[in-house]
Amino acid sequence: IITFFTGLIFSIGSLLVLINNGLMIAAFQFYFIKRGLFWDSFLAVWLHGTLEISAMVICGAAGIVLGKGVVFPGTYSRTQAFFSSAQRATKIFFSILPLTFVAAIIESFLTRYTKAPDILRLGLILISLIFTLGYYVYLPWLKKRNGTLRIPEAEKVLAENFAPFEFYQIKKISEIILD
Repeated sequence: IITFFTGLIFSIGSLLVLINNGLMIAAFQFYFIKRGLFWDSFLAVWLHGTLEISAMVICGAAGIVLGKGVVFPGTYSRTQAFFSSAQRATKIFFSILPLTFVAAIIESFLTRYTKAPDILRLGLILISLIFTLGYYVYLPWLKKRNGTLRIPEAEKVLAENFAPFEFYQIKKISEIILD
């Protein structure tokens, strides 16, 4: 969540969170490699880490998309570009939440069983990797290649879709959310 929302800081926040977490993982793995425990640490960390770290990277990408509208508005106003990029980024963010939930279940209930057969743990890691790559890399590539990847009408930014804000008016909560 932090990785996504720090993208509001001109996308730099998401990049910094990703770099920080990448350095932590690298230091952690290096620590175990130096002690000859690479395989054990690999199976323990990446059992849940395949989904969790993939989700973090994809949330970082969504945060960068979120901040992109403000930094690079193109021919739109910054507000219009921000709303458009926020729509795309929010879809990415919400698609990651189930992945994070499954990673939390794996971490809570399966990671602690270090005596489980290595082939079983490696199999779960590979299944998680294949699912993540299939859903977030292969499927979008396939849809783009087939021409079935289209921007819905609701995502297209049109000037007439944005009424000016009226700051000095009393509004209902639903009107505030819509604004």
